[in-house]
Amino acid sequence: MSASVFGISRRELLGRSADMQVLQGHAERARQGSAQLVVIEGEKGVGKTTLVREFLDSIEGFRTFSTTVLEEDQETPASLSGILFSDEPYPDSQTPEALVEAARSAVASQQSPFVVVVEDFHWADPVSVEALMRGLRPLTAFPGLLLITMKRAERKDLKRLVQLAQSNPAASHIVMSTLTEYGVRQHLSAATGLPISDHTAAAIHHITGGLPLVVYEAATWLEHTASFPGRSIQHVVARVQSAMQEGSNRYRQHIERSMEELSTNARDVLGLLALAGVPLSAGYLLRALSAQESDLAELRTRELVSTDFSGVDYRLRSSSWQSGLRDLISPVDRVRLLLALAESDDGPESFAFRLSAARLGEDQEYLVMLGELGVERTSELEQQGLGAKAESLIQQVTTALPQEGGLRALISLAVRRRALPQVINDGLDVAFGSMAEGTLKAAWNALIFLRAGSTGEAVSSLQRFPPSPESRTEDVVVFAYAVSECGRLAIPYGLGVPSPEFFVSACTAIEGWRGAERQVSGATQDAVEAVAKEATAEDDYLGQLMIIIEMWHLLAKPRGDRAPDESVTELRDLMNRRVPEPTTALAASAVRSVLAGRLRLAGESRSSFRMLETLVQQPATDYLAYARLNFALSLFYAGRWDEAEQLATGVAAEGLKNGEDVHALVSYAFAALVPLARGQVRGQRLLEVVKNAQHGPEPTAADTIGAFVEVWGCILREENGSALDLLLGLKERQSPWAVIGLMQVTLLGRLLCQQGRVEEARDLIHSIRDISIPATPASRRYAETYLTGLTADNPRRGIERLLAAIDLLDLITHPQRSPGEAERGSFRLHRALLALDIADLCAAHLDALGEHRPRALDLLAWAEVVFTRCGVESLAEHGTQTRFRLQKGLRPGVGENGAGGHFDAGLQVLTRREREVARHVARGLTNREVAEHLVLSVRTVETHVRNILVKLELDSRKTLRRRLTTSVPSRQ
Repeated sequence: MSASVFGISRRELLGRSADMQVLQGHAERARQGSAQLVVIEGEKGVGKTTLVREFLDSIEGFRTFSTTVLEEDQETPASLSGILFSDEPYPDSQTPEALVEAARSAVASQQSPFVVVVEDFHWADPVSVEALMRGLRPLTAFPGLLLITMKRAERKDLKRLVQLAQSNPAASHIVMSTLTEYGVRQHLSAATGLPISDHTAAAIHHITGGLPLVVYEAATWLEHTASFPGRSIQHVVARVQSAMQEGSNRYRQHIERSMEELSTNARDVLGLLALAGVPLSAGYLLRALSAQESDLAELRTRELVSTDFSGVDYRLRSSSWQSGLRDLISPVDRVRLLLALAESDDGPESFAFRLSAARLGEDQEYLVMLGELGVERTSELEQQGLGAKAESLIQQVTTALPQEGGLRALISLAVRRRALPQVINDGLDVAFGSMAEGTLKAAWNALIFLRAGSTGEAVSSLQRFPPSPESRTEDVVVFAYAVSECGRLAIPYGLGVPSPEFFVSACTAIEGWRGAERQVSGATQDAVEAVAKEATAEDDYLGQLMIIIEMWHLLAKPRGDRAPDESVTELRDLMNRRVPEPTTALAASAVRSVLAGRLRLAGESRSSFRMLETLVQQPATDYLAYARLNFALSLFYAGRWDEAEQLATGVAAEGLKNGEDVHALVSYAFAALVPLARGQVRGQRLLEVVKNAQHGPEPTAADTIGAFVEVWGCILREENGSALDLLLGLKERQSPWAVIGLMQVTLLGRLLCQQGRVEEARDLIHSIRDISIPATPASRRYAETYLTGLTADNPRRGIERLLAAIDLLDLITHPQRSPGEAERGSFRLHRALLALDIADLCAAHLDALGEHRPRALDLLAWAEVVFTRCGVESLAEHGTQTRFRLQKGLRPGVGENGAGGHFDAGLQVLTRREREVARHVARGLTNREVAEHLVLSVRTVETHVRNILVKLELDSRKTLRRRLTTSVPSRQ
């Protein structure tokens, strides 16, 4: 495909499918001999040329004639004469009538369908426009399509052309505008595979103005740059700004040409608006720059600025110009404009402008003075309750003047606002690099190591400089925060777990510092006891962190030294002792989140579900993000996949906003779980982001969770060989079952038996008895019974043990008997797989197990509904074939292609894809929802539904649903 003027790729057509369908419809009517006209309007960079190129690539049998009108052509009468049909002679006269005759003669000579494309028609001369209008009234019968692209019509003759396209039944008018924030989010997500938050979409929309061309720069960088520690929206914005500064960038060249045509004052107005980044009043612009009203009028006429409803405040019409304009301003002019902005008021924004001007002016003495003033101004803002503005200002001061005073002011403010996660970024590396070795620098280095997934290096850094009696408060708090993060990164995932002694020594050092503080202040014994109790108070950040460190100390103990449920008991005891009810403090959220995760791993699904369900209602924090992911997994197991996907995607969308680290990669893996299990491309793409991430040589939690997610995807798509290889790989890793739970041991046993490796499956029974794996006694009995049934020497004992296993599972989880009822904590998915195993075994040995057939059929019908509701096509098909064999009394391999159950013999006339569509119709999904599940276009789904109705001789979608839902309950 030929590139467009701005090099926009095919990705710009996201959301343009309706426009493409309009063009293709006109092409088909032109093929049949009916002349057609389409006018496409839109500003530069919205993808007009790309849409045209994609359209031309999609049609066959058409001869194409293309031209692009240039700006100088508007001064040449009849400039379009002869350039479309170059093999025809030019008309002698340059009147509209002569041009129309020549064009009709050229059209009459065409023997095959053709398309004429005229781009940038807004530069066309009046004679050519008039000739076109006369030629199109009326549209004669010829097999051609005239396709015109242009900017928004301002001239009267072009407006008449647009009116013709809007009113004529053989014509269409397509308006292509910039992307909304929602459009930016959809575009970035589709292009990169990443979930995108509203915050990230808003930031990209602000810097790009929603222009597809510029949004594409952001999407391309994200798509082709592997995740690295700290990758965030700031890096994306920097990439867009860098692209806009490249001299070869066509959009930048367009901005340069526009600036050259303006007066000096008008250029200054644009520069001031670009540097301000916010609307400015007309009065201020005129006063600050000594500009005239005519300068503002010039900018309005050229549509380079827009005003608010009152016409008072001015802003750049397209925010995508902001970075390009800033780069075009010379350093001298930039200092002058920044100082003009600094005079606007006495707020923090004004101070930031003055600071930027001082940096450009390279006046170090003035910069130091401003830095000191900035620290004082930050304190004033904090006292006024403007914490966010204070933090933004002190970060700018620290970046501009990387000295210890500003850095400590920033860290101290972040500690008071409990905003440490928000200040951990690459921008402070220079400031910390110049700081002397000590507790604060060691803690900061540890946090950077943790972002890269290296717990070992983080622990080593913290051990070198523990708090001493001379340490400042902010040093100790950052140290405690880093210690708590070591536990959060490692212990839940069983990788690189620090020793219990590390947490003990950290607590000892912190308590020693607190004791020294109390002695210095001359505290009495009563005061000492009061401070000890203070550790549980919600407003004591350090005390909250110490409770979390105590929790990680409990969980870091070697599991071989404790009873199976000791960690759960210890967590409950810690919560009762140190976390008062009710509270939503940091420590309470942390302990409850981790406890709920432990309960889920141990098999106490209902208790875990209730606790997690309460936690996810609270405002988001790091630990509540962990709770949300655990709750998403609980919903996944319970068969509530749409809810699970929505929750996990919401957590993953914060990755770019906060800066990608191992936790973000873990959330990406969880967000891939449902789409991967359904065989959707976006699941595989998101998992590739996790696999390709550059987060150091050590295995990370994301690697383990990513493999676990891939296992489930393979199992539910019945790619059992791949699933087995992945699970065996997990088995060799450090503490894998502690990460993914005892229930997954049964999955490994199931896969081994399916591959004929029964002895290896029997060996897993010893793993089930391993007390290092968190599990309740009931869960262990269930897993052991399941594996015993799978590995039994004779089918009768096998079916007895498998039926006993499903009874045990029901005692543990109390599942809803009707698949239509929402589960509130169960292993519905595991139960459905077990039911399928029971039915398969019964179908394979009907002579010996005939008396179990009624229950096998009942369990299988339940499992089929679960698989169908979740959208697991392969397992639903497996269940259909197994039930057919059970009903007909056939053994495996006999009558395999017969139909049964929800999809009886009559439905075998459908293709596999049509049966997939039919199953989703049975769930009550709309065509658009079916398209999203199967990664198809809505139009393709509509075609499948029509074909299904014809093949089954049904008269409506309602009749189709009625037929298919005799056994499949509707979607809730």
